[in-house]
Amino acid sequence: AGVTLRASPAEPLSMKWPIGVLPARPEVSELIGRGRTCLMAASRSEVPRAVEAFRCAIVIDPCYAAAHAGLAMAHCAEADLRVTPPEVAYASARGAALRALAMEATNADAQVALATVLFLSDWNWNGARRCLERALDLNADHTEGRLLYGRLLEALGYLAEGLAAKQRVLERAPS
Repeated sequence: AGVTLRASPAEPLSMKWPIGVLPARPEVSELIGRGRTCLMAASRSEVPRAVEAFRCAIVIDPCYAAAHAGLAMAHCAEADLRVTPPEVAYASARGAALRALAMEATNADAQVALATVLFLSDWNWNGARRCLERALDLNADHTEGRLLYGRLLEALGYLAEGLAAKQRVLERAPS
């Protein structure tokens, strides 16, 4: 269960904050929100801002798993958008995701980030599938997780199942 964040009262976002897991200091929440907003722009110019926001959050509260998970997601975006060489970005994403998971095993963003590394960098498709299934068990509405799971299923030859997984994201999208 979580609380859905909204950009405006009429527009739901796909990211959820876990209930009961709050940072030690309120400015960490602000930095994480800024980082997530930058990531949702899916822009080469915004990804470095996302990385910086998550890094600043980690400096303030190094034990907050959501900050490390956000940084992992930002590093995956760096690789995807070729802001940073993929081998460098994915190595950083792996480290941040593993730190987040060590702190909070139920962090869906960290599971998705690790799955991204396993799928797109390591070609460990079985490991990626396990991480994605865990992430979707934790948060069935995780947009990035659902889309990546669809891509993975298609790569494994399950074309209809992959398409169905991605279509579920569109069905949830506001019109």
